[in-house]
This record gives sequence, C-alpha cells and structure tokens, in this order.
Amino acid sequence: MASIVRAHDIDVTAPRLIYRDDLVKVWAVENSHYATLEPRQRGYGPARSYAYRFETPGRVVVFTGDTGPSPAVERLAVGADVLVSEVIDLDKTLALVRERWRAPEAELKPVIDHMAKEHLRPEDVGRLAARAGVKMVVLTHFAPGADEETDPSPYVDGVRREYSGPVVAARDLDEF
Repeated sequence: MASIVRAHDIDVTAPRLIYRDDLVKVWAVENSHYATLEPRQRGYGPARSYAYRFETPGRVVVFTGDTGPSPAVERLAVGADVLVSEVIDLDKTLALVRERWRAPEAELKPVIDHMAKEHLRPEDVGRLAARAGVKMVVLTHFAPGADEETDPSPYVDGVRREYSGPVVAARDLDEF
C-alpha cells in the first residue's frame, strides 16, 4: 500500500484545495466536531472531523461531516448547489443519553456539551444554508436516529424556519 498511497498532513484550518483533476476539485476544512472533548492520547494524533466541497463542471456539493456551527464550514458552502448536512434533535438525543448511561449529570456534562455544541440542530443547518446561499439542503445522519424515529418532518421543518430553499430528508439510495 505504501507505494499506492502517500499520506501527508495538510493544514485545513481554512478551506483548502486538496485534490484536483479534469473532472473535480475537492476542498476540505476542519470543522468543530471535537472542540469540547478532551483529546485522547492516540499514537496517530488528535481526532479531527472535516467538511468537504466537491466542485464538478455541473454542480457543487458540500458535506458538513459531524460539526457544530462553524464559520469555516459556512465559507466552504458559499454558493453550493447542494448542502448535505448532519442534523440532531438535541432534546431527544440527550434524553436517550441520560436513559442509556444512567450516570450523574456531572459525569454526563462532557457528552452533553459535545452534543449541544458540536452537532447541528435543524435551525443551525437552516442558518448555515441561508448565510451560505446554498440552493438545496439534504439532511442525513440524523441523531438520535432511533428505530422508532420514522418521521423526519421535525428536522425538515426546523431547517425551514431559517432557510427558504428546498429541504429534503435523505433516505438510503436517494439520488439528487
């Protein structure tokens, strides 16, 4: 594999072109998914999360990755045709965390802070899309994403409170 892949670290604290060929340009930026968590000691470095922008001759698509509100992601998304974004129902997610972990609130605080600050509520997605001037929002990676959660309309409606363009709740195998 070493002869096929030549990995190297690059600074993507601001949107940066990371790949280009005749068909696509790929931009990346580090987002805010790990800003509140204590960095774990890992042999390969700190955990990071990224957002990506794919520019083709016919369309621009941006993927947020897991992130909280992020000016860097907003800059990356400016003018995109499609913004594909994660989304969280914070109240349901925190209720599920409390139910499953059954730990004192003080012990849950880092997880609560992470969920509250490092994921996008529907209104956050709407503000991001509106400020960046994207043409369409596609929601994916729903949290909590529990099996009984079959109606995505609260997520879509939340985005629409801040964004007037088309909003779609993605399902497996959808094409846009």
